[in-house]
Amino acid sequence: MREYIFEKTKNTTRYIKFGNIDVIEIDQITNNIDLQAIFRSLEDLLPSKFFNGLKQIRIEHLPEFDQRNANAIYKDGIFYISNKQEDANDIIDDIVHEFAHHIEMLYPNTIYADQDLKKEFLQKRFQLNFEARSEGYWTKDYDFENLQYNKDLDDFCTKGLDQNY
Repeated sequence: MREYIFEKTKNTTRYIKFGNIDVIEIDQITNNIDLQAIFRSLEDLLPSKFFNGLKQIRIEHLPEFDQRNANAIYKDGIFYISNKQEDANDIIDDIVHEFAHHIEMLYPNTIYADQDLKKEFLQKRFQLNFEARSEGYWTKDYDFENLQYNKDLDDFCTKGLDQNY
């Protein structure tokens, strides 16, 4: 009977409230991470207006995580967070990162109106291109001035550059 109960609870979807957002744990979180405590702490820190438009948070491992070498994705107002986490800090980092994407959708004019962020980003891209070329990397196939996400450039930066660079 005891084994049956443990097995049943292990395979049962858990629901947690985060503000007025449903957190659905479809795949059980790894490493004994206390999701409820994490979401309670974050809820106390984040202004309620940041929750506007957020539909749901889903804890589950998606094939897309493996394809993109990622632990979390923000899509259509939903945070998809992998259940495979090293520790509490790892999942907090993922949640805060996805909140940044969400806030970017909520307040684009506030964030980008003065063009300072764009200028800083392009300066860093220019510097990255210069440093990579100085180290002998071929960079002419990549548009470092394009502000939009580009998978080829992203792959070059994350996989093509020497990790000791």
